[in-house]
Order: sequence, then C-alpha cells, then structure tokens
Amino acid sequence: MKRFFTILFSLAALVSVCVFVSCNADSDPTSGNATQENDGAGSNSGDGSGTEANGRIILHAQYPYIYVWESGSQFDNEQSKMNEEGNGWYRFEIESPSAMVIFKPNADNWNGQTDDLHATAGEWWYKDGSLYAYKPNSSSSSGGNSGENSESSGNNSSSGNENSEPWTSDIYLEIMMFSNDATNFNNGTFVKFDSNSAENFKKQLKELYKMNTFSTTALNYAVHKALVNLSEKESDLPDNLKSLNIITFTDGLDNASNLLSTTDTLENQIFNTPDRNYGAWIKEQIDTRTVANQKLNCYSVGVLGDVPDEILFQNTLKNITSSDKEPHISQDFDDIATTFSEIANSLVVEHHRYDFNLKIPADATSVRMVFDGVTEPLYSNLYFDGNISHSELEYKFSFINGFGIELTDKEVVGQIEYDEKSNKPTGNIIYKLNNIQFVNIADTTKILDLLSNKDKCKQFTKTDNSTKWNRNTEYDVGKNYDHETEHFSTVIYLILDATRSLSDNIDKVRSAAIDFIDELSEKAKATASLQN
Repeated sequence: MKRFFTILFSLAALVSVCVFVSCNADSDPTSGNATQENDGAGSNSGDGSGTEANGRIILHAQYPYIYVWESGSQFDNEQSKMNEEGNGWYRFEIESPSAMVIFKPNADNWNGQTDDLHATAGEWWYKDGSLYAYKPNSSSSSGGNSGENSESSGNNSSSGNENSEPWTSDIYLEIMMFSNDATNFNNGTFVKFDSNSAENFKKQLKELYKMNTFSTTALNYAVHKALVNLSEKESDLPDNLKSLNIITFTDGLDNASNLLSTTDTLENQIFNTPDRNYGAWIKEQIDTRTVANQKLNCYSVGVLGDVPDEILFQNTLKNITSSDKEPHISQDFDDIATTFSEIANSLVVEHHRYDFNLKIPADATSVRMVFDGVTEPLYSNLYFDGNISHSELEYKFSFINGFGIELTDKEVVGQIEYDEKSNKPTGNIIYKLNNIQFVNIADTTKILDLLSNKDKCKQFTKTDNSTKWNRNTEYDVGKNYDHETEHFSTVIYLILDATRSLSDNIDKVRSAAIDFIDELSEKAKATASLQN
C-alpha cells in the first residue's frame, strides 16, 4: 500500500499491526524475511561476510532509501538514505530486534517501493520480494541478481557448501513454527529450493526455531493458516505444479485454536461453540480443498510423550492428515529424524511415463501380457487382458482388465507392421498404449526391468480356433516400450510445533528438520542431474 512520507504515520503502524502477527520475544519468531536497516554507521563493510548482528538488524538491498516504522529505534516513522556498498547494493542498520521496513528507489515519492517487510535481528539481503540470510547470487533461482558470486561466496562459509556445485530444483518450500500462534519463516513465500536457499533454510532453523515460553498449542489454527496462505498464494505458484504437500509435527493436543479463531479469525471461521469442531473442519478442508487444481497431500508426525490420551492424540493427528495416509506416531523424539527422512524420500518430484508398444499376431482375438514371468498365465499377479476386433484392414485393441496394471488407453486402433527391407506385412499388428500404469510399483528401475526382461515380460494369445492361452514364443521384448521422465514443481509446507512442552527435545526436532532439508537436497540434486 502506498504511504505518503509526511502523513499517516500512526495509521501505517496500525495497519502493520493488523497485517503482521508479532510473537512473544522469548520465542524469537520471525518471518524469515527479516530485512533490517542501518543508519550507515555500522561496522560491517557489507561484503557478505556474515557479521554478527548482536541483537540488531542489518539490511542489504538494491534500493538507496529505506522507510522504517515499528522498530522502537530512532528511525521510527522516518525515511533514511542507505549506505552505498558498491555493485548496486546499499546497507542499513537498525538498533532493534524487530522492525517494519519498506525499501524505496526514490526519496521524493513512493513509485517502485517494495511491499511491507518484517525484519528481525540478524543480517539480511533483500531480492525479488524476499529476505535472505545470504546474499542472493545467480545460482539462486529464487533470488538471483546480476551474478556477483565472488562477493556472496563468503556469506555461506559456515554452510560447508563452498566446494559444492550449485544446483537448482523445481521444489518450493516454506517453514512455519507454532505455539499459541503461527509464524512463517519467509512471510508465507514459497522459496525455490536450490543450493543457496537450502543453506538458508538450515540457518533459519538454527536461528529462528526456538521454544516459545507459552505452553498452549494452536495446532488446528496453524494448519488452517497454512491452508489460507496456500490459497492466497495460488496465483504465485508455478504453472507446472503437480504435488502440494503439508507436513506437520506436534507433541501435544490442541488447546488454543478455538480461542484464537475468535481473536484472529481466518476465512470467517469461528469455533467457539460446542457445535463447531475445528479439527473436523480442517479434516474436511484437507480432503476437499484444491489449490492450483491440485489436491493436498498432508502428512502428520507426532511424538506421544506426556499426552495422557493416546486415542485422542491419534484422532487429532488424523484430522490434519490426508485420508489416504496414516499419522506417524512414536513414543520417542529420536524417531523423528527417521520419519522425516521417509517422508522426504516419498515426496514425488517427477513423473515417469511408460508407453508400451503391444505387438501381436494379426490372427489373435485375445491377448494377455504378463510381467511376472509365470509360465501359466492364469497364475499371473501382474498382467493385463485385451480383446482384438477387426473389419477389413482396421484392427482394434480393447482393454478388458488388469491386475496390478492399468491402461490409460482403453481402446487403440492398431497399425500393420511392415518389414523394413521387403516392405511387406510381417503378420503382426502394433498397438501403441500410452502411459501404462504399474499400480503398486514406483521404482523406475524395477518397472524398466519388467518391461524389457524377456524372462518376465511374456505374451499369451487366443484365436477364434483356440480356447486356451498359448504363449507366443516368437515374441521379442525388443523395444516394446518408451520411457519419458516428466519433471514438475512440488510445493512443501513444513509446520513445526514450538511449544514449551518440547523442552530440550526441541533440539532433536530442529536436527530432524535440518536432516529433512539435507534429504530433500539430495533428492533435488539427483533430479537436477537427470534433467541435465
């Protein structure tokens, strides 16, 4: 929103309070967009060396002016000129652990200003609508600039990533922490996952994810806030989005969401009466709401701990889990890392397409393709059946049924196969079956083996003159399939409990979340190498 420099300071502050939810100082919550300003007198040279902020805000941006309010510092409701650092970058410091700021290209008007930004203690770089704990460079698709890689390299010195090859992915991630309220690390922006942002997420987990002094748990409210953010950000999500995931961890029962729904209402939904069940409503939303035409994949991870009612805890987690999944519940915090790893490896970031070229003798009227190597087709547990009909020179395959296999194409017109040398018919008809589905098998290597291994892929046919399946011993698997890998975008929302009940176990949760980032990085790098 536009703010005029000389008026409406108090109104601007009031609006900011409404838009940005502040958390208890002991919990040190932040939006991760923490941009911070400086009066130019700071000691940091601005070379990306990661100077300790020591409770103040250090901001870098490619804007020469900054407007600050709600900082509790001398810059409240004041525009200041930032210090020039070179290469188009400017720097500013604010002696405050929290501030609202706007960056401006001009001193005299608001044309080209940034959105309102919430900054917390630390050093931050602003680029393309987001704040980063590292200096964005050309290898970071989410915040790349003119490519001053040499200047930014020192900024990641603690990450151990200097000698790694930069990589990017089609994964987008945001992290939320909750206790009596819910706070996004990056102000609800889904950051493209790459070699730089992966390190930034780990840095945020180390610096921002801290235990709140409040013991109340607003679990349903946090998930609801995630749903709202996804819906509001729908137009910003990538066009090729095919997988949308919410992963929530908690160690307690919800005891704050109903009240919070009356004071910070989301989507006009209030749950302060006995006839309204917040959890049941969340469950319905998870199973019915779509974002960017995609259904939600919701996972829950819980540690029973001191929860007295295990059944209630399980039902609470089921309400935040997709109906086709089960909550992950354990007795020990040490199990969280394994669970997070399993979820990371199960997330779909690419689609494999298998087109099958079904070649059968022209006189066959029925066909059964088996892929488990049985010698008696009636005993197969992985097959599909089809009927063949033809009139004059048109042959048609019709899918009947399958076990462990589904065919996208239910009817296909065949093409007569001709010998390349003599250009005469070979006696076979070829039916191209697009996107054959192996229902319970996800491993690409295994599927390709089933399609190409002559000891597993076998053909049996019947003719008008036969009642039993006869194996086509001349069938050659050859090049009977085409394999394509489709890469698409995946959105992941990681929601972490930060209530006081975690106590020292919050370190284990943080460690598990960092491991989750590393697992996701390996998955992303593997996918990136396949694309290249």
